[in-house]
Amino acid sequence: RHYRQIFLLQIDPHWASSEDIQYGKFSSKLLKPTGIWGYYWIEDTAVNFFSNLVKLVIALAMFFLLNSYIQLPTNLVTILFFTTSLIIGYFINLTLSLLFGFLAFYSTNVHGILEFFTQLRIFSSGYLFPLNIARFLGFLQFLPFALTYYFPMQIWLEKTDTNQNLMIIGAGLAWLITLYFVTTIMYKLGLKRYESVGL
Repeated sequence: RHYRQIFLLQIDPHWASSEDIQYGKFSSKLLKPTGIWGYYWIEDTAVNFFSNLVKLVIALAMFFLLNSYIQLPTNLVTILFFTTSLIIGYFINLTLSLLFGFLAFYSTNVHGILEFFTQLRIFSSGYLFPLNIARFLGFLQFLPFALTYYFPMQIWLEKTDTNQNLMIIGAGLAWLITLYFVTTIMYKLGLKRYESVGL
């Protein structure tokens, strides 16, 4: 299990964005030359650089120590599908994080909501257990969280065929576009509420 850490990046801009909104620091961020979404992405990448680097080093060490026990894809097409699904999953994670962070526009304190999001993301992504382990958990495969870990790992382990891989990629793109529009709407409406009390 530990070698799978190499495919996981910590993405948590919801904490920084929600705190800035909650404590009135968001106004200064609006003056940045970089778009606000891009700013939080860059900031969070820098903040989590060390932890992600440690995770990568540990994963690589485990890979070389236990490579005889690690199942690798048998063809380049699988690796291509996996890489594509991983990129889509990364941006789904990022968009979800921003979406929940922007809830701070609508609440005086979102700490509990953000903690719930963190736990929901871990539970529903398939990281703790395969989402097909029990029938009553099957609905989790239809949530966007499954596209951030469970389905990329299914592709990596070659438990899906080409048609299924294409469906996974298509579903990932559909979710990403949907989440982008939902997050955009929430952000614009929330920004109007924020600006209504003055910058």
